[in-house]
Amino acid sequence: MCDAPAAIYTKVKQIEGRLKGIQKVLEKIDQKLDISFYANFRAALDLAQNAFLMDDPNNRKSSALQAINRFLEAEHTYTDLLIAELEYGGEFCADYLLTLYLAYLAEVRCYLELRENNTALRRFQEGKSQTRELVEKCIDLLLTKHPAIYLHPKFHGLIDLSRLTKIYQWKDSSFDENKVFEKFRSQYKVNSDDGNFFTFNFDWDNCVGSLPQAVIASRNIDRGFWGGISDEGKKTILERLPQVISEIESQIETHSRFAAYEHELALINKAKIPLSKWENLKPKESIPEDVSLIYLVPPTPLRI
Repeated sequence: MCDAPAAIYTKVKQIEGRLKGIQKVLEKIDQKLDISFYANFRAALDLAQNAFLMDDPNNRKSSALQAINRFLEAEHTYTDLLIAELEYGGEFCADYLLTLYLAYLAEVRCYLELRENNTALRRFQEGKSQTRELVEKCIDLLLTKHPAIYLHPKFHGLIDLSRLTKIYQWKDSSFDENKVFEKFRSQYKVNSDDGNFFTFNFDWDNCVGSLPQAVIASRNIDRGFWGGISDEGKKTILERLPQVISEIESQIETHSRFAAYEHELALINKAKIPLSKWENLKPKESIPEDVSLIYLVPPTPLRI
């Protein structure tokens, strides 16, 4: 099932460490990144871990409920931080999203430990819906107001229409390559004067400065005399765009992995068994040493 509190704790520390490095850079340019919230999140994980090790069922329930309250607080905190970050360029959205996933997983784990399987499933479904909406906003930001820029001739062999279509299909399953092309067509113009029937109608030099910080992703971009981005800086940003597409695909994959937990939660809820028993399920036959993946098939199909 979901990561145990100790594993989630490790991942939270990794995110916190990454943001601390960014915080030092921001301090030099008088911008603040408050990561004190992570200390509260780690404290909640400690509380949950201790709750699961208690012998007295009443103490265990009381501590687990306290931990749940802290995870609920963390979910509200990181949702608000993410929404605010979207307004300021979205540079830290990926880290806040990962933390939000972990908060939901930790909360669900607590409910499972309390044998509140139905509540665990319901809360996960609510978290899945909430994070899905936020991921879509992050992707819209990364695609920019001029998504056709990702089909710039410079990216031949790196980004194609099919790759972009898969991103739009995740947002809306009705999209196909024709629909994506039509969406981009307005950013091209007919111009046969230079021998090309179609000309890319996007002024990169003038519009690069309006790109969100999540796309630029560097506060060390060389600035020109008037504070604008230098030609070298524009070149650096342009060369980064294939990486931005990879980041979008990574966000989609991460959410898909997160969402897949719903099937396991539905099975646990349907089977009506405690988490400890679920985690210890194993085949009756001995397991060969060279086997790394085992399928456990119920004797009768379960409709979930």
